[in-house]
Amino acid sequence: MVFSSPYKGGTRTWSNKWFLTGPDWADQTHFNTLSDEYVANAKTWITSNTTITETIGYNGGSDLPVLSKTYSQAGTASPGTHDHMPLEAAMLVRGSTTQRSSKNHPIYIMKYIHGVCHDSSTASETPLSGQKSSLQGSVNEFVSGVSDGTNSRKWAGPGGAVVQAGTVETYVTHRDFPT
Repeated sequence: MVFSSPYKGGTRTWSNKWFLTGPDWADQTHFNTLSDEYVANAKTWITSNTTITETIGYNGGSDLPVLSKTYSQAGTASPGTHDHMPLEAAMLVRGSTTQRSSKNHPIYIMKYIHGVCHDSSTASETPLSGQKSSLQGSVNEFVSGVSDGTNSRKWAGPGGAVVQAGTVETYVTHRDFPT
């Protein structure tokens, strides 16, 4: 999922790659069904100054895109009188799995969601409650599984670890953009 946001007098493109369970993509129709559901969720996490521009689909184990869909979907989250944080500020989503690393450490899947407003009624490093609750609702849906019309695809990690539960952290974090 690719986003475009205002950044230092211009715009910045940023993205999130969601690994999912299930077989390779059957066709464009199945990809569009799942993509539309993800975009419908994502637009509620971001404000109107951020736009979802594209989704790109890959088959498991490949870095070559096989499907894509173009969007021009502005966010629908309402910041009200709350200020936007710098684009490097992000809500952190942590997905827990039952898998363990070779050193027996738990494997977590992380997502960084930019375009955050701060909740001025609390600490300045707290994301706007409406953005956070929308993201948490979507994360819960992604953990349960989203249908592509045939398969229910659940949020997973690049190594196949299926996320069992996802949590949007209480405070924003910082995530630099690659140069």
